[in-house]
Amino acid sequence: MGGEYLPSFSGEEIEIARIVLASVTQDVYSIRAKRLGKLIAYCVVDEYESTLNLAMESSTQPLSLEELIGLIDGSRQDDNAQTFRWLDSRD
Repeated sequence: MGGEYLPSFSGEEIEIARIVLASVTQDVYSIRAKRLGKLIAYCVVDEYESTLNLAMESSTQPLSLEELIGLIDGSRQDDNAQTFRWLDSRD
């Protein structure tokens, strides 16, 4: 198991990163991007159709690795006040 139940891609959307948690159910988060005119719009989806509030919803240029980590670490689930801290080892 690992990502089989992620939502389908919409339109020109592409996956720019994937996080696979080392858990019994091997939960997966897909970080996606698509062009909207002059902007690049981002979303994060999971297999449970969770609502995620992103730290950054769009940019005019592709994200650097540091910006991508900031997008992931600064995002929150609606039902969870805790931010995701999967990639940040500074703590």
